[in-house]
Amino acid sequence: MWRNSIWRKATLACVLGALLVTVGLSGTGPAVAKPHASVTFTRHSNQISNPYLPITRFHRCVLGGNDQGQHLRIVRVLQNRTKRFKYKGQTVKTAVVEDRVTDVGAGQLIEKTVDYFAQDKAGNVYYFGEDVNEYRNGHVVSHSGQWRLGRDTNTPGVLMPAHPKVGDAFYAEKIPGIAVERDRVVAVGGTRQTGGHTYQHVIKIREHATTPRPADVEFKNYSRGTGVITEANGGVRLLSCS
Repeated sequence: MWRNSIWRKATLACVLGALLVTVGLSGTGPAVAKPHASVTFTRHSNQISNPYLPITRFHRCVLGGNDQGQHLRIVRVLQNRTKRFKYKGQTVKTAVVEDRVTDVGAGQLIEKTVDYFAQDKAGNVYYFGEDVNEYRNGHVVSHSGQWRLGRDTNTPGVLMPAHPKVGDAFYAEKIPGIAVERDRVVAVGGTRQTGGHTYQHVIKIREHATTPRPADVEFKNYSRGTGVITEANGGVRLLSCS
């Protein structure tokens, strides 16, 4: 869900008082927003309640489906701990989420990531980094795309604006040479049926990842009150959350 990896390609426009709009990559198209020095995090920054990305509402979510010929199972678990980062003079407490990705056909774990997220006072969700293990035949073969705020960059990524609108553009990751992904909201307010369930108030986000692997585009759908419901252009779907 969160990054460029073996099988995945990763998830603000002007939010008054919180973000500074900058020029887009080519000088045309949607402007790209980034965190401004005035972003404020409270002592509850690890409690992610953004309606479209309520990360800490659930303890465990399971997704499954096909991506690029692989049948995948993803188990996403909120950890019973937090991690603190320093940002613009603030100590920010982040939620910690572990993803375990299994190639069902091969019966093997192919990736494990630990991701760090925080929500600011305005309700925007930020990405503070990830630890990555990629596996082959039970052995760690790569940490590709791994990064942390304060070590590899001084700017967190933006995962979800507080009030997403069509045209909102933001960098989920912008660490040159390690991980670069530019996202854009392309649809808001739709309805989608998946996994035998009908989701209302769905938004669609286009993710354009250019690093560490060749450029690729993926679309993801998020439902208000649930979070991500499809990944990998609809090939991977949410199965359950508890």
